[in-house]
Order: sequence, then C-alpha cells, then structure tokens
Amino acid sequence: MEWKNIWDYFTRKSEQYSRETALIHKKGDKWVSLTYRQYYNKVVSLASGMYKTGVRPGSKVAIYAPNSPEWKYSYLATMANAATMIPIDNKMSIPEFSHIMNSSQADTLIISHNEINDRLISTLEKIDSLEKTILIDCSQETVKKFNLPQETSKSREKQKKAFAKFRRKGKTKNLFYCIEALYHKDTEKYTPPALETNNEPASIIYTSGTMGIPKGVMLTHQNFLINMQQIEEFLSKHLDLSSSDRLLLVLPLNHSYAFTANFLLPILRGMSVIFVESLTRVTQNASEQRPTILIAVPLLLEKMHGRILEQLQKSFIK
Repeated sequence: MEWKNIWDYFTRKSEQYSRETALIHKKGDKWVSLTYRQYYNKVVSLASGMYKTGVRPGSKVAIYAPNSPEWKYSYLATMANAATMIPIDNKMSIPEFSHIMNSSQADTLIISHNEINDRLISTLEKIDSLEKTILIDCSQETVKKFNLPQETSKSREKQKKAFAKFRRKGKTKNLFYCIEALYHKDTEKYTPPALETNNEPASIIYTSGTMGIPKGVMLTHQNFLINMQQIEEFLSKHLDLSSSDRLLLVLPLNHSYAFTANFLLPILRGMSVIFVESLTRVTQNASEQRPTILIAVPLLLEKMHGRILEQLQKSFIK
C-alpha cells in the first residue's frame, strides 16, 4: 500500500498540496480559509497538546460535535498520536451517547460547547473510563456556568493546581480543557508516535441502532486507505477532480460514507472543503462560495428539490 496509515496519508498529501486552499469556513460574518500547510500545522499543534494531556497510542478519543474545522483537526490529531477515534452523532440522545461512551471505553471526549448541559455533565460523571473532556469553542459563559477550569494563566504550575483542584472537588477523575489551550507552538519538538501496522483501528463507528442498541464497527487505517486507492483508480479513468475543485460539506462526518467522501477524498486531490453554516443556509452558502462538488444522500437531494418546487409555486411565472 502506498500509505502506511491515515496520518502518513495526510502528511504526504498536505506536503504535495501545501499551497492549495484546504478549508473554508465562516468566522463571524466573514469567510476564512486555510492552506494545506496551515491545516497540517494546526493539526500537529493540537496533536502535541493532546499528547501532553495523555492521548497516546491505544487511547480512545470520542467526538460529540457538529461538523467544523476543529472536528477535522481533532480526528487527524488523534491519528497523529496513534489513537482511535469514536465519532458520535451529536443528534443522538444522552442515553445513546452514554451507551457508546461506556461500550467503547473512551478515555477522552471532544465535545462542542453547544452540547454541554447539566444532564450531560451528570452523565459524564458516571462514565468510569473517561479521564478528560476537551471543549470546542468553549466560551467564558460556558466555563463559568459549569465551573470548568480554563488555561489562562501563564504559569504552568498554577494551571496544574487549578485542574487538580477541580478534579478533587468533582465526583470523577475527568478533567476539562478548552481546545484553544491545547494548541502548542513548540511543535518542532513533537514527533508523532509511529503505528506499527495499518491494521490498527482508526475509527469505531456506531450503527444508528435501528436494529437494537447501537453496535460499534471497528474500521482500520487499511480499510479506509484501500477505499482511497480504489477511488484514485476510478478518478484517473472516469472523473477529473483536482485542487481547483471546491466541495460543499453538508453531511455529518460521523458517518463512514460522509467521512470517506467528504474528509479523506478531498485530501487525495488537494481539493477545498467549504463548511456550510447550517442545513438551512446550504443554498446561501453555495451561492456565496460557488462549490463545484456536492456529495449527498437521496434524502438531502429530495429536500433541496422540495424547496426549489416550493419557491416555484410562489412565483407568478411558474
């Protein structure tokens, strides 16, 4: 196989397409973009910070959040540390979330601050395997509301004492971190751990639970990368995709199809990925960013078609 593992795949491709635009997303009211070089640096920076919190080879990292650049950084940083990612649908109920966390024995949770509430905090206290929780975009309001520590002091010793104090007061060993505090600048000193084989699990993806409780499916680095080799063979014969293409990301990345087609595929050809703000703004975001590719499922296309017809019915020239 051409690539050793997903981290090796991303490293090689980000170097090949270093100057091309990788990610485009809305920050406030403005669109911002990152090149593949910036993308790589961001991931290595986060991987270094996660390693210092204890994410190592063999760790299991769950992510419970909507699509965002941080979702991608977190996944690749987990791969850099030779750990396994458990993507969880952020629309799942708390009992389903709790089942997946306990079933997978995740020791680390990455979660959007929007998902945090009193009931979830109470649930986290009952997950024995959980050691640390990393908040994406944690606001001062969230930190104060749930009494979460935040790395703001320049003194590392004071930070350690603050986290230790929070842990002693809490009911579990779970520590909270803000993802912004984990980005480290001294990445040159950081060397990602090497995976011994590409047959190690990269993701544990849980089924929707339509046939009973959700069941975890272990997918290895090799599973995903063989798919990428087959896609490469197909593209070279039938479809001309290049770094000039722009993909509109709509589907949730926790599903294996969306992950393969909207996460791994763009890296293969150095394409740009545009994050939609929400499903209600797909049309507006597409109009603003002019994507060349949309990877979808029938239900999404049916909804888009329905909205078009609805607008036509309102027109006097229908």
